[in-house]
Amino acid sequence: MRISSFLPIGFGLAAAFSLGSCHEIAGLEEHVLLPSSDGREPDEDDVWQVPAEQCNFRDDDFNGLTDEGFSWALSDWSPIASGYDWQELRAVRMPDGAVGFGVSRQNGPSSTDLWVGLLDADGSVISAPREVAVEQVLHGWDVAVNPVLAELAIAYVRQPPTEENCEKGCIFEMLRFDRALSPKTEAPEKTNFPRHRVRRLFDLDWNTAGYVSLTLDKDGYAWVEWIDHLHFVFPNGGYGKIPGMRPDLARMSVGPATAWTAMGLTDADRYEVWSGVFSPGGYQRIVEGHPMASSSSALALGKGNSVAWGPNGAMVLMAEGGGDSAGTLLLGAVATGETRVAGQASNPVAHSLTAVGSSLIASSSAGASTTLLWRWEDPPGDGSSTPFATLEGTLDHVVVAGGYPPLVLRVTADGKNLQVARVHCVEP
Repeated sequence: MRISSFLPIGFGLAAAFSLGSCHEIAGLEEHVLLPSSDGREPDEDDVWQVPAEQCNFRDDDFNGLTDEGFSWALSDWSPIASGYDWQELRAVRMPDGAVGFGVSRQNGPSSTDLWVGLLDADGSVISAPREVAVEQVLHGWDVAVNPVLAELAIAYVRQPPTEENCEKGCIFEMLRFDRALSPKTEAPEKTNFPRHRVRRLFDLDWNTAGYVSLTLDKDGYAWVEWIDHLHFVFPNGGYGKIPGMRPDLARMSVGPATAWTAMGLTDADRYEVWSGVFSPGGYQRIVEGHPMASSSSALALGKGNSVAWGPNGAMVLMAEGGGDSAGTLLLGAVATGETRVAGQASNPVAHSLTAVGSSLIASSSAGASTTLLWRWEDPPGDGSSTPFATLEGTLDHVVVAGGYPPLVLRVTADGKNLQVARVHCVEP
């Protein structure tokens, strides 16, 4: 595996200018101080002072690092709800800081229930989870938030009762809820999406073009598509297809554009991890799909949100190696495919990646019911190679930040409890 450092996007552009003109570019030439707002004569002390870094999950001094000099830790667990056979968990931040979440529950050998709930910004329960889709044979589901309308959406792909494995196509449905979790749609609404026959839903998100979905078609190829306010497919001419591979797993992240990552068999019969970037409306592939790295050992994505927009663009979390020897967690830059070691642990399994200010929280599994939380910074900080929290007895989890102190939601290993904990700063 070739490990290399990331270069700032503008490095090559800046290098093209001569040293003699650097002061002009940087704005360091001679200048006149502006008049003071209080009427006094300006002096050389009238300069902006860099604020001191505080322990608040923000980059106060604007140096690209969040909470440098401070450690992070995880609070004790608080209960959300008790149940039976809870399984997968998803969560998103609402505009006011509240956290909307969805959780699946196994209902018999072949059907699944979906539930939604709401927490406030610090993890207190506003609405305990309640059923919204009962006894469905599901081929993927996810939650998303529309911040303009302050609505929570849960979408799923269900198998028709008369058909196995969606050989002729599954049914895509979406439910929408307001801030109080009152249904904005009384029954699952069949949308005019997608235009192709879908077999699986990998991911759901939202940007200014509408809800964004990542699905698998009947031929095994993935599509990134947009649904407008009338629930029609956004007319981008079908540019959202991801060519060249048939993924088993795929995830996306909406930021300045829509980044995606996928793992599966390529058209060249190689099993690889790929990534790329679509423009906000899906009219252009800003970064074409490409392998993340060349490696002698297999790379693997986690089932969580394995791609996120960080301080240096879109990043992907992967795992390499493992088994009886120490394995490696890798962070890869989507734009270049270059990778960097995020941490090393025994038999790591990558799970998810979450942006916290200008830093990232990477999570991985170490064994059947143990989860590690890693703090990662670029350039690397003190927590870049050591987990700051270990979650014992965890079946599934999700980390949610979105401009607020991070929360960690989890399903306990026995599937009977939903719990929440807060990431907090530790004063030096």
